[in-house]
Amino acid sequence: MAFESPHDSSQNKSPLLPFHFQSELAWWPYQSLSKSLLQTHRNASALIEINRRLADEMRNIARREQDFVFELSERILNRKTENDSKRTEAMPPETVDEIFESAISGMRQFNQAVIEAQVRSIEAFHRHAREAVDQKYQQAAE
Repeated sequence: MAFESPHDSSQNKSPLLPFHFQSELAWWPYQSLSKSLLQTHRNASALIEINRRLADEMRNIARREQDFVFELSERILNRKTENDSKRTEAMPPETVDEIFESAISGMRQFNQAVIEAQVRSIEAFHRHAREAVDQKYQQAAE
């Protein structure tokens, strides 16, 4: 049993399947599903890329924060060893204030960097959503 193309006009036999597959309406559900799946795939891909960028930025911020903490602790330990050589029991208040002001300033900078990374991520989501909406409007206009 051979299948014949419904597009073959040289033979007047009825097609094996009851549907006329030349009709655009017959293929519309498949095309619609395919377009939806493709858009879902693109959205998922964009979501993953945006999240990867955010994770990379957060990782860099965490590394900078770790470096800052090590630098701060080294400064504290260096001050303590300098003070030990002078035979004093405690660090002077100015040194303690300087160290904690530096720590607070550093924490503010890192928190600001985290906020900026998150804002960039939200802006990227916004751009992607806006492009999808614009694309839908262009398709509807055509």
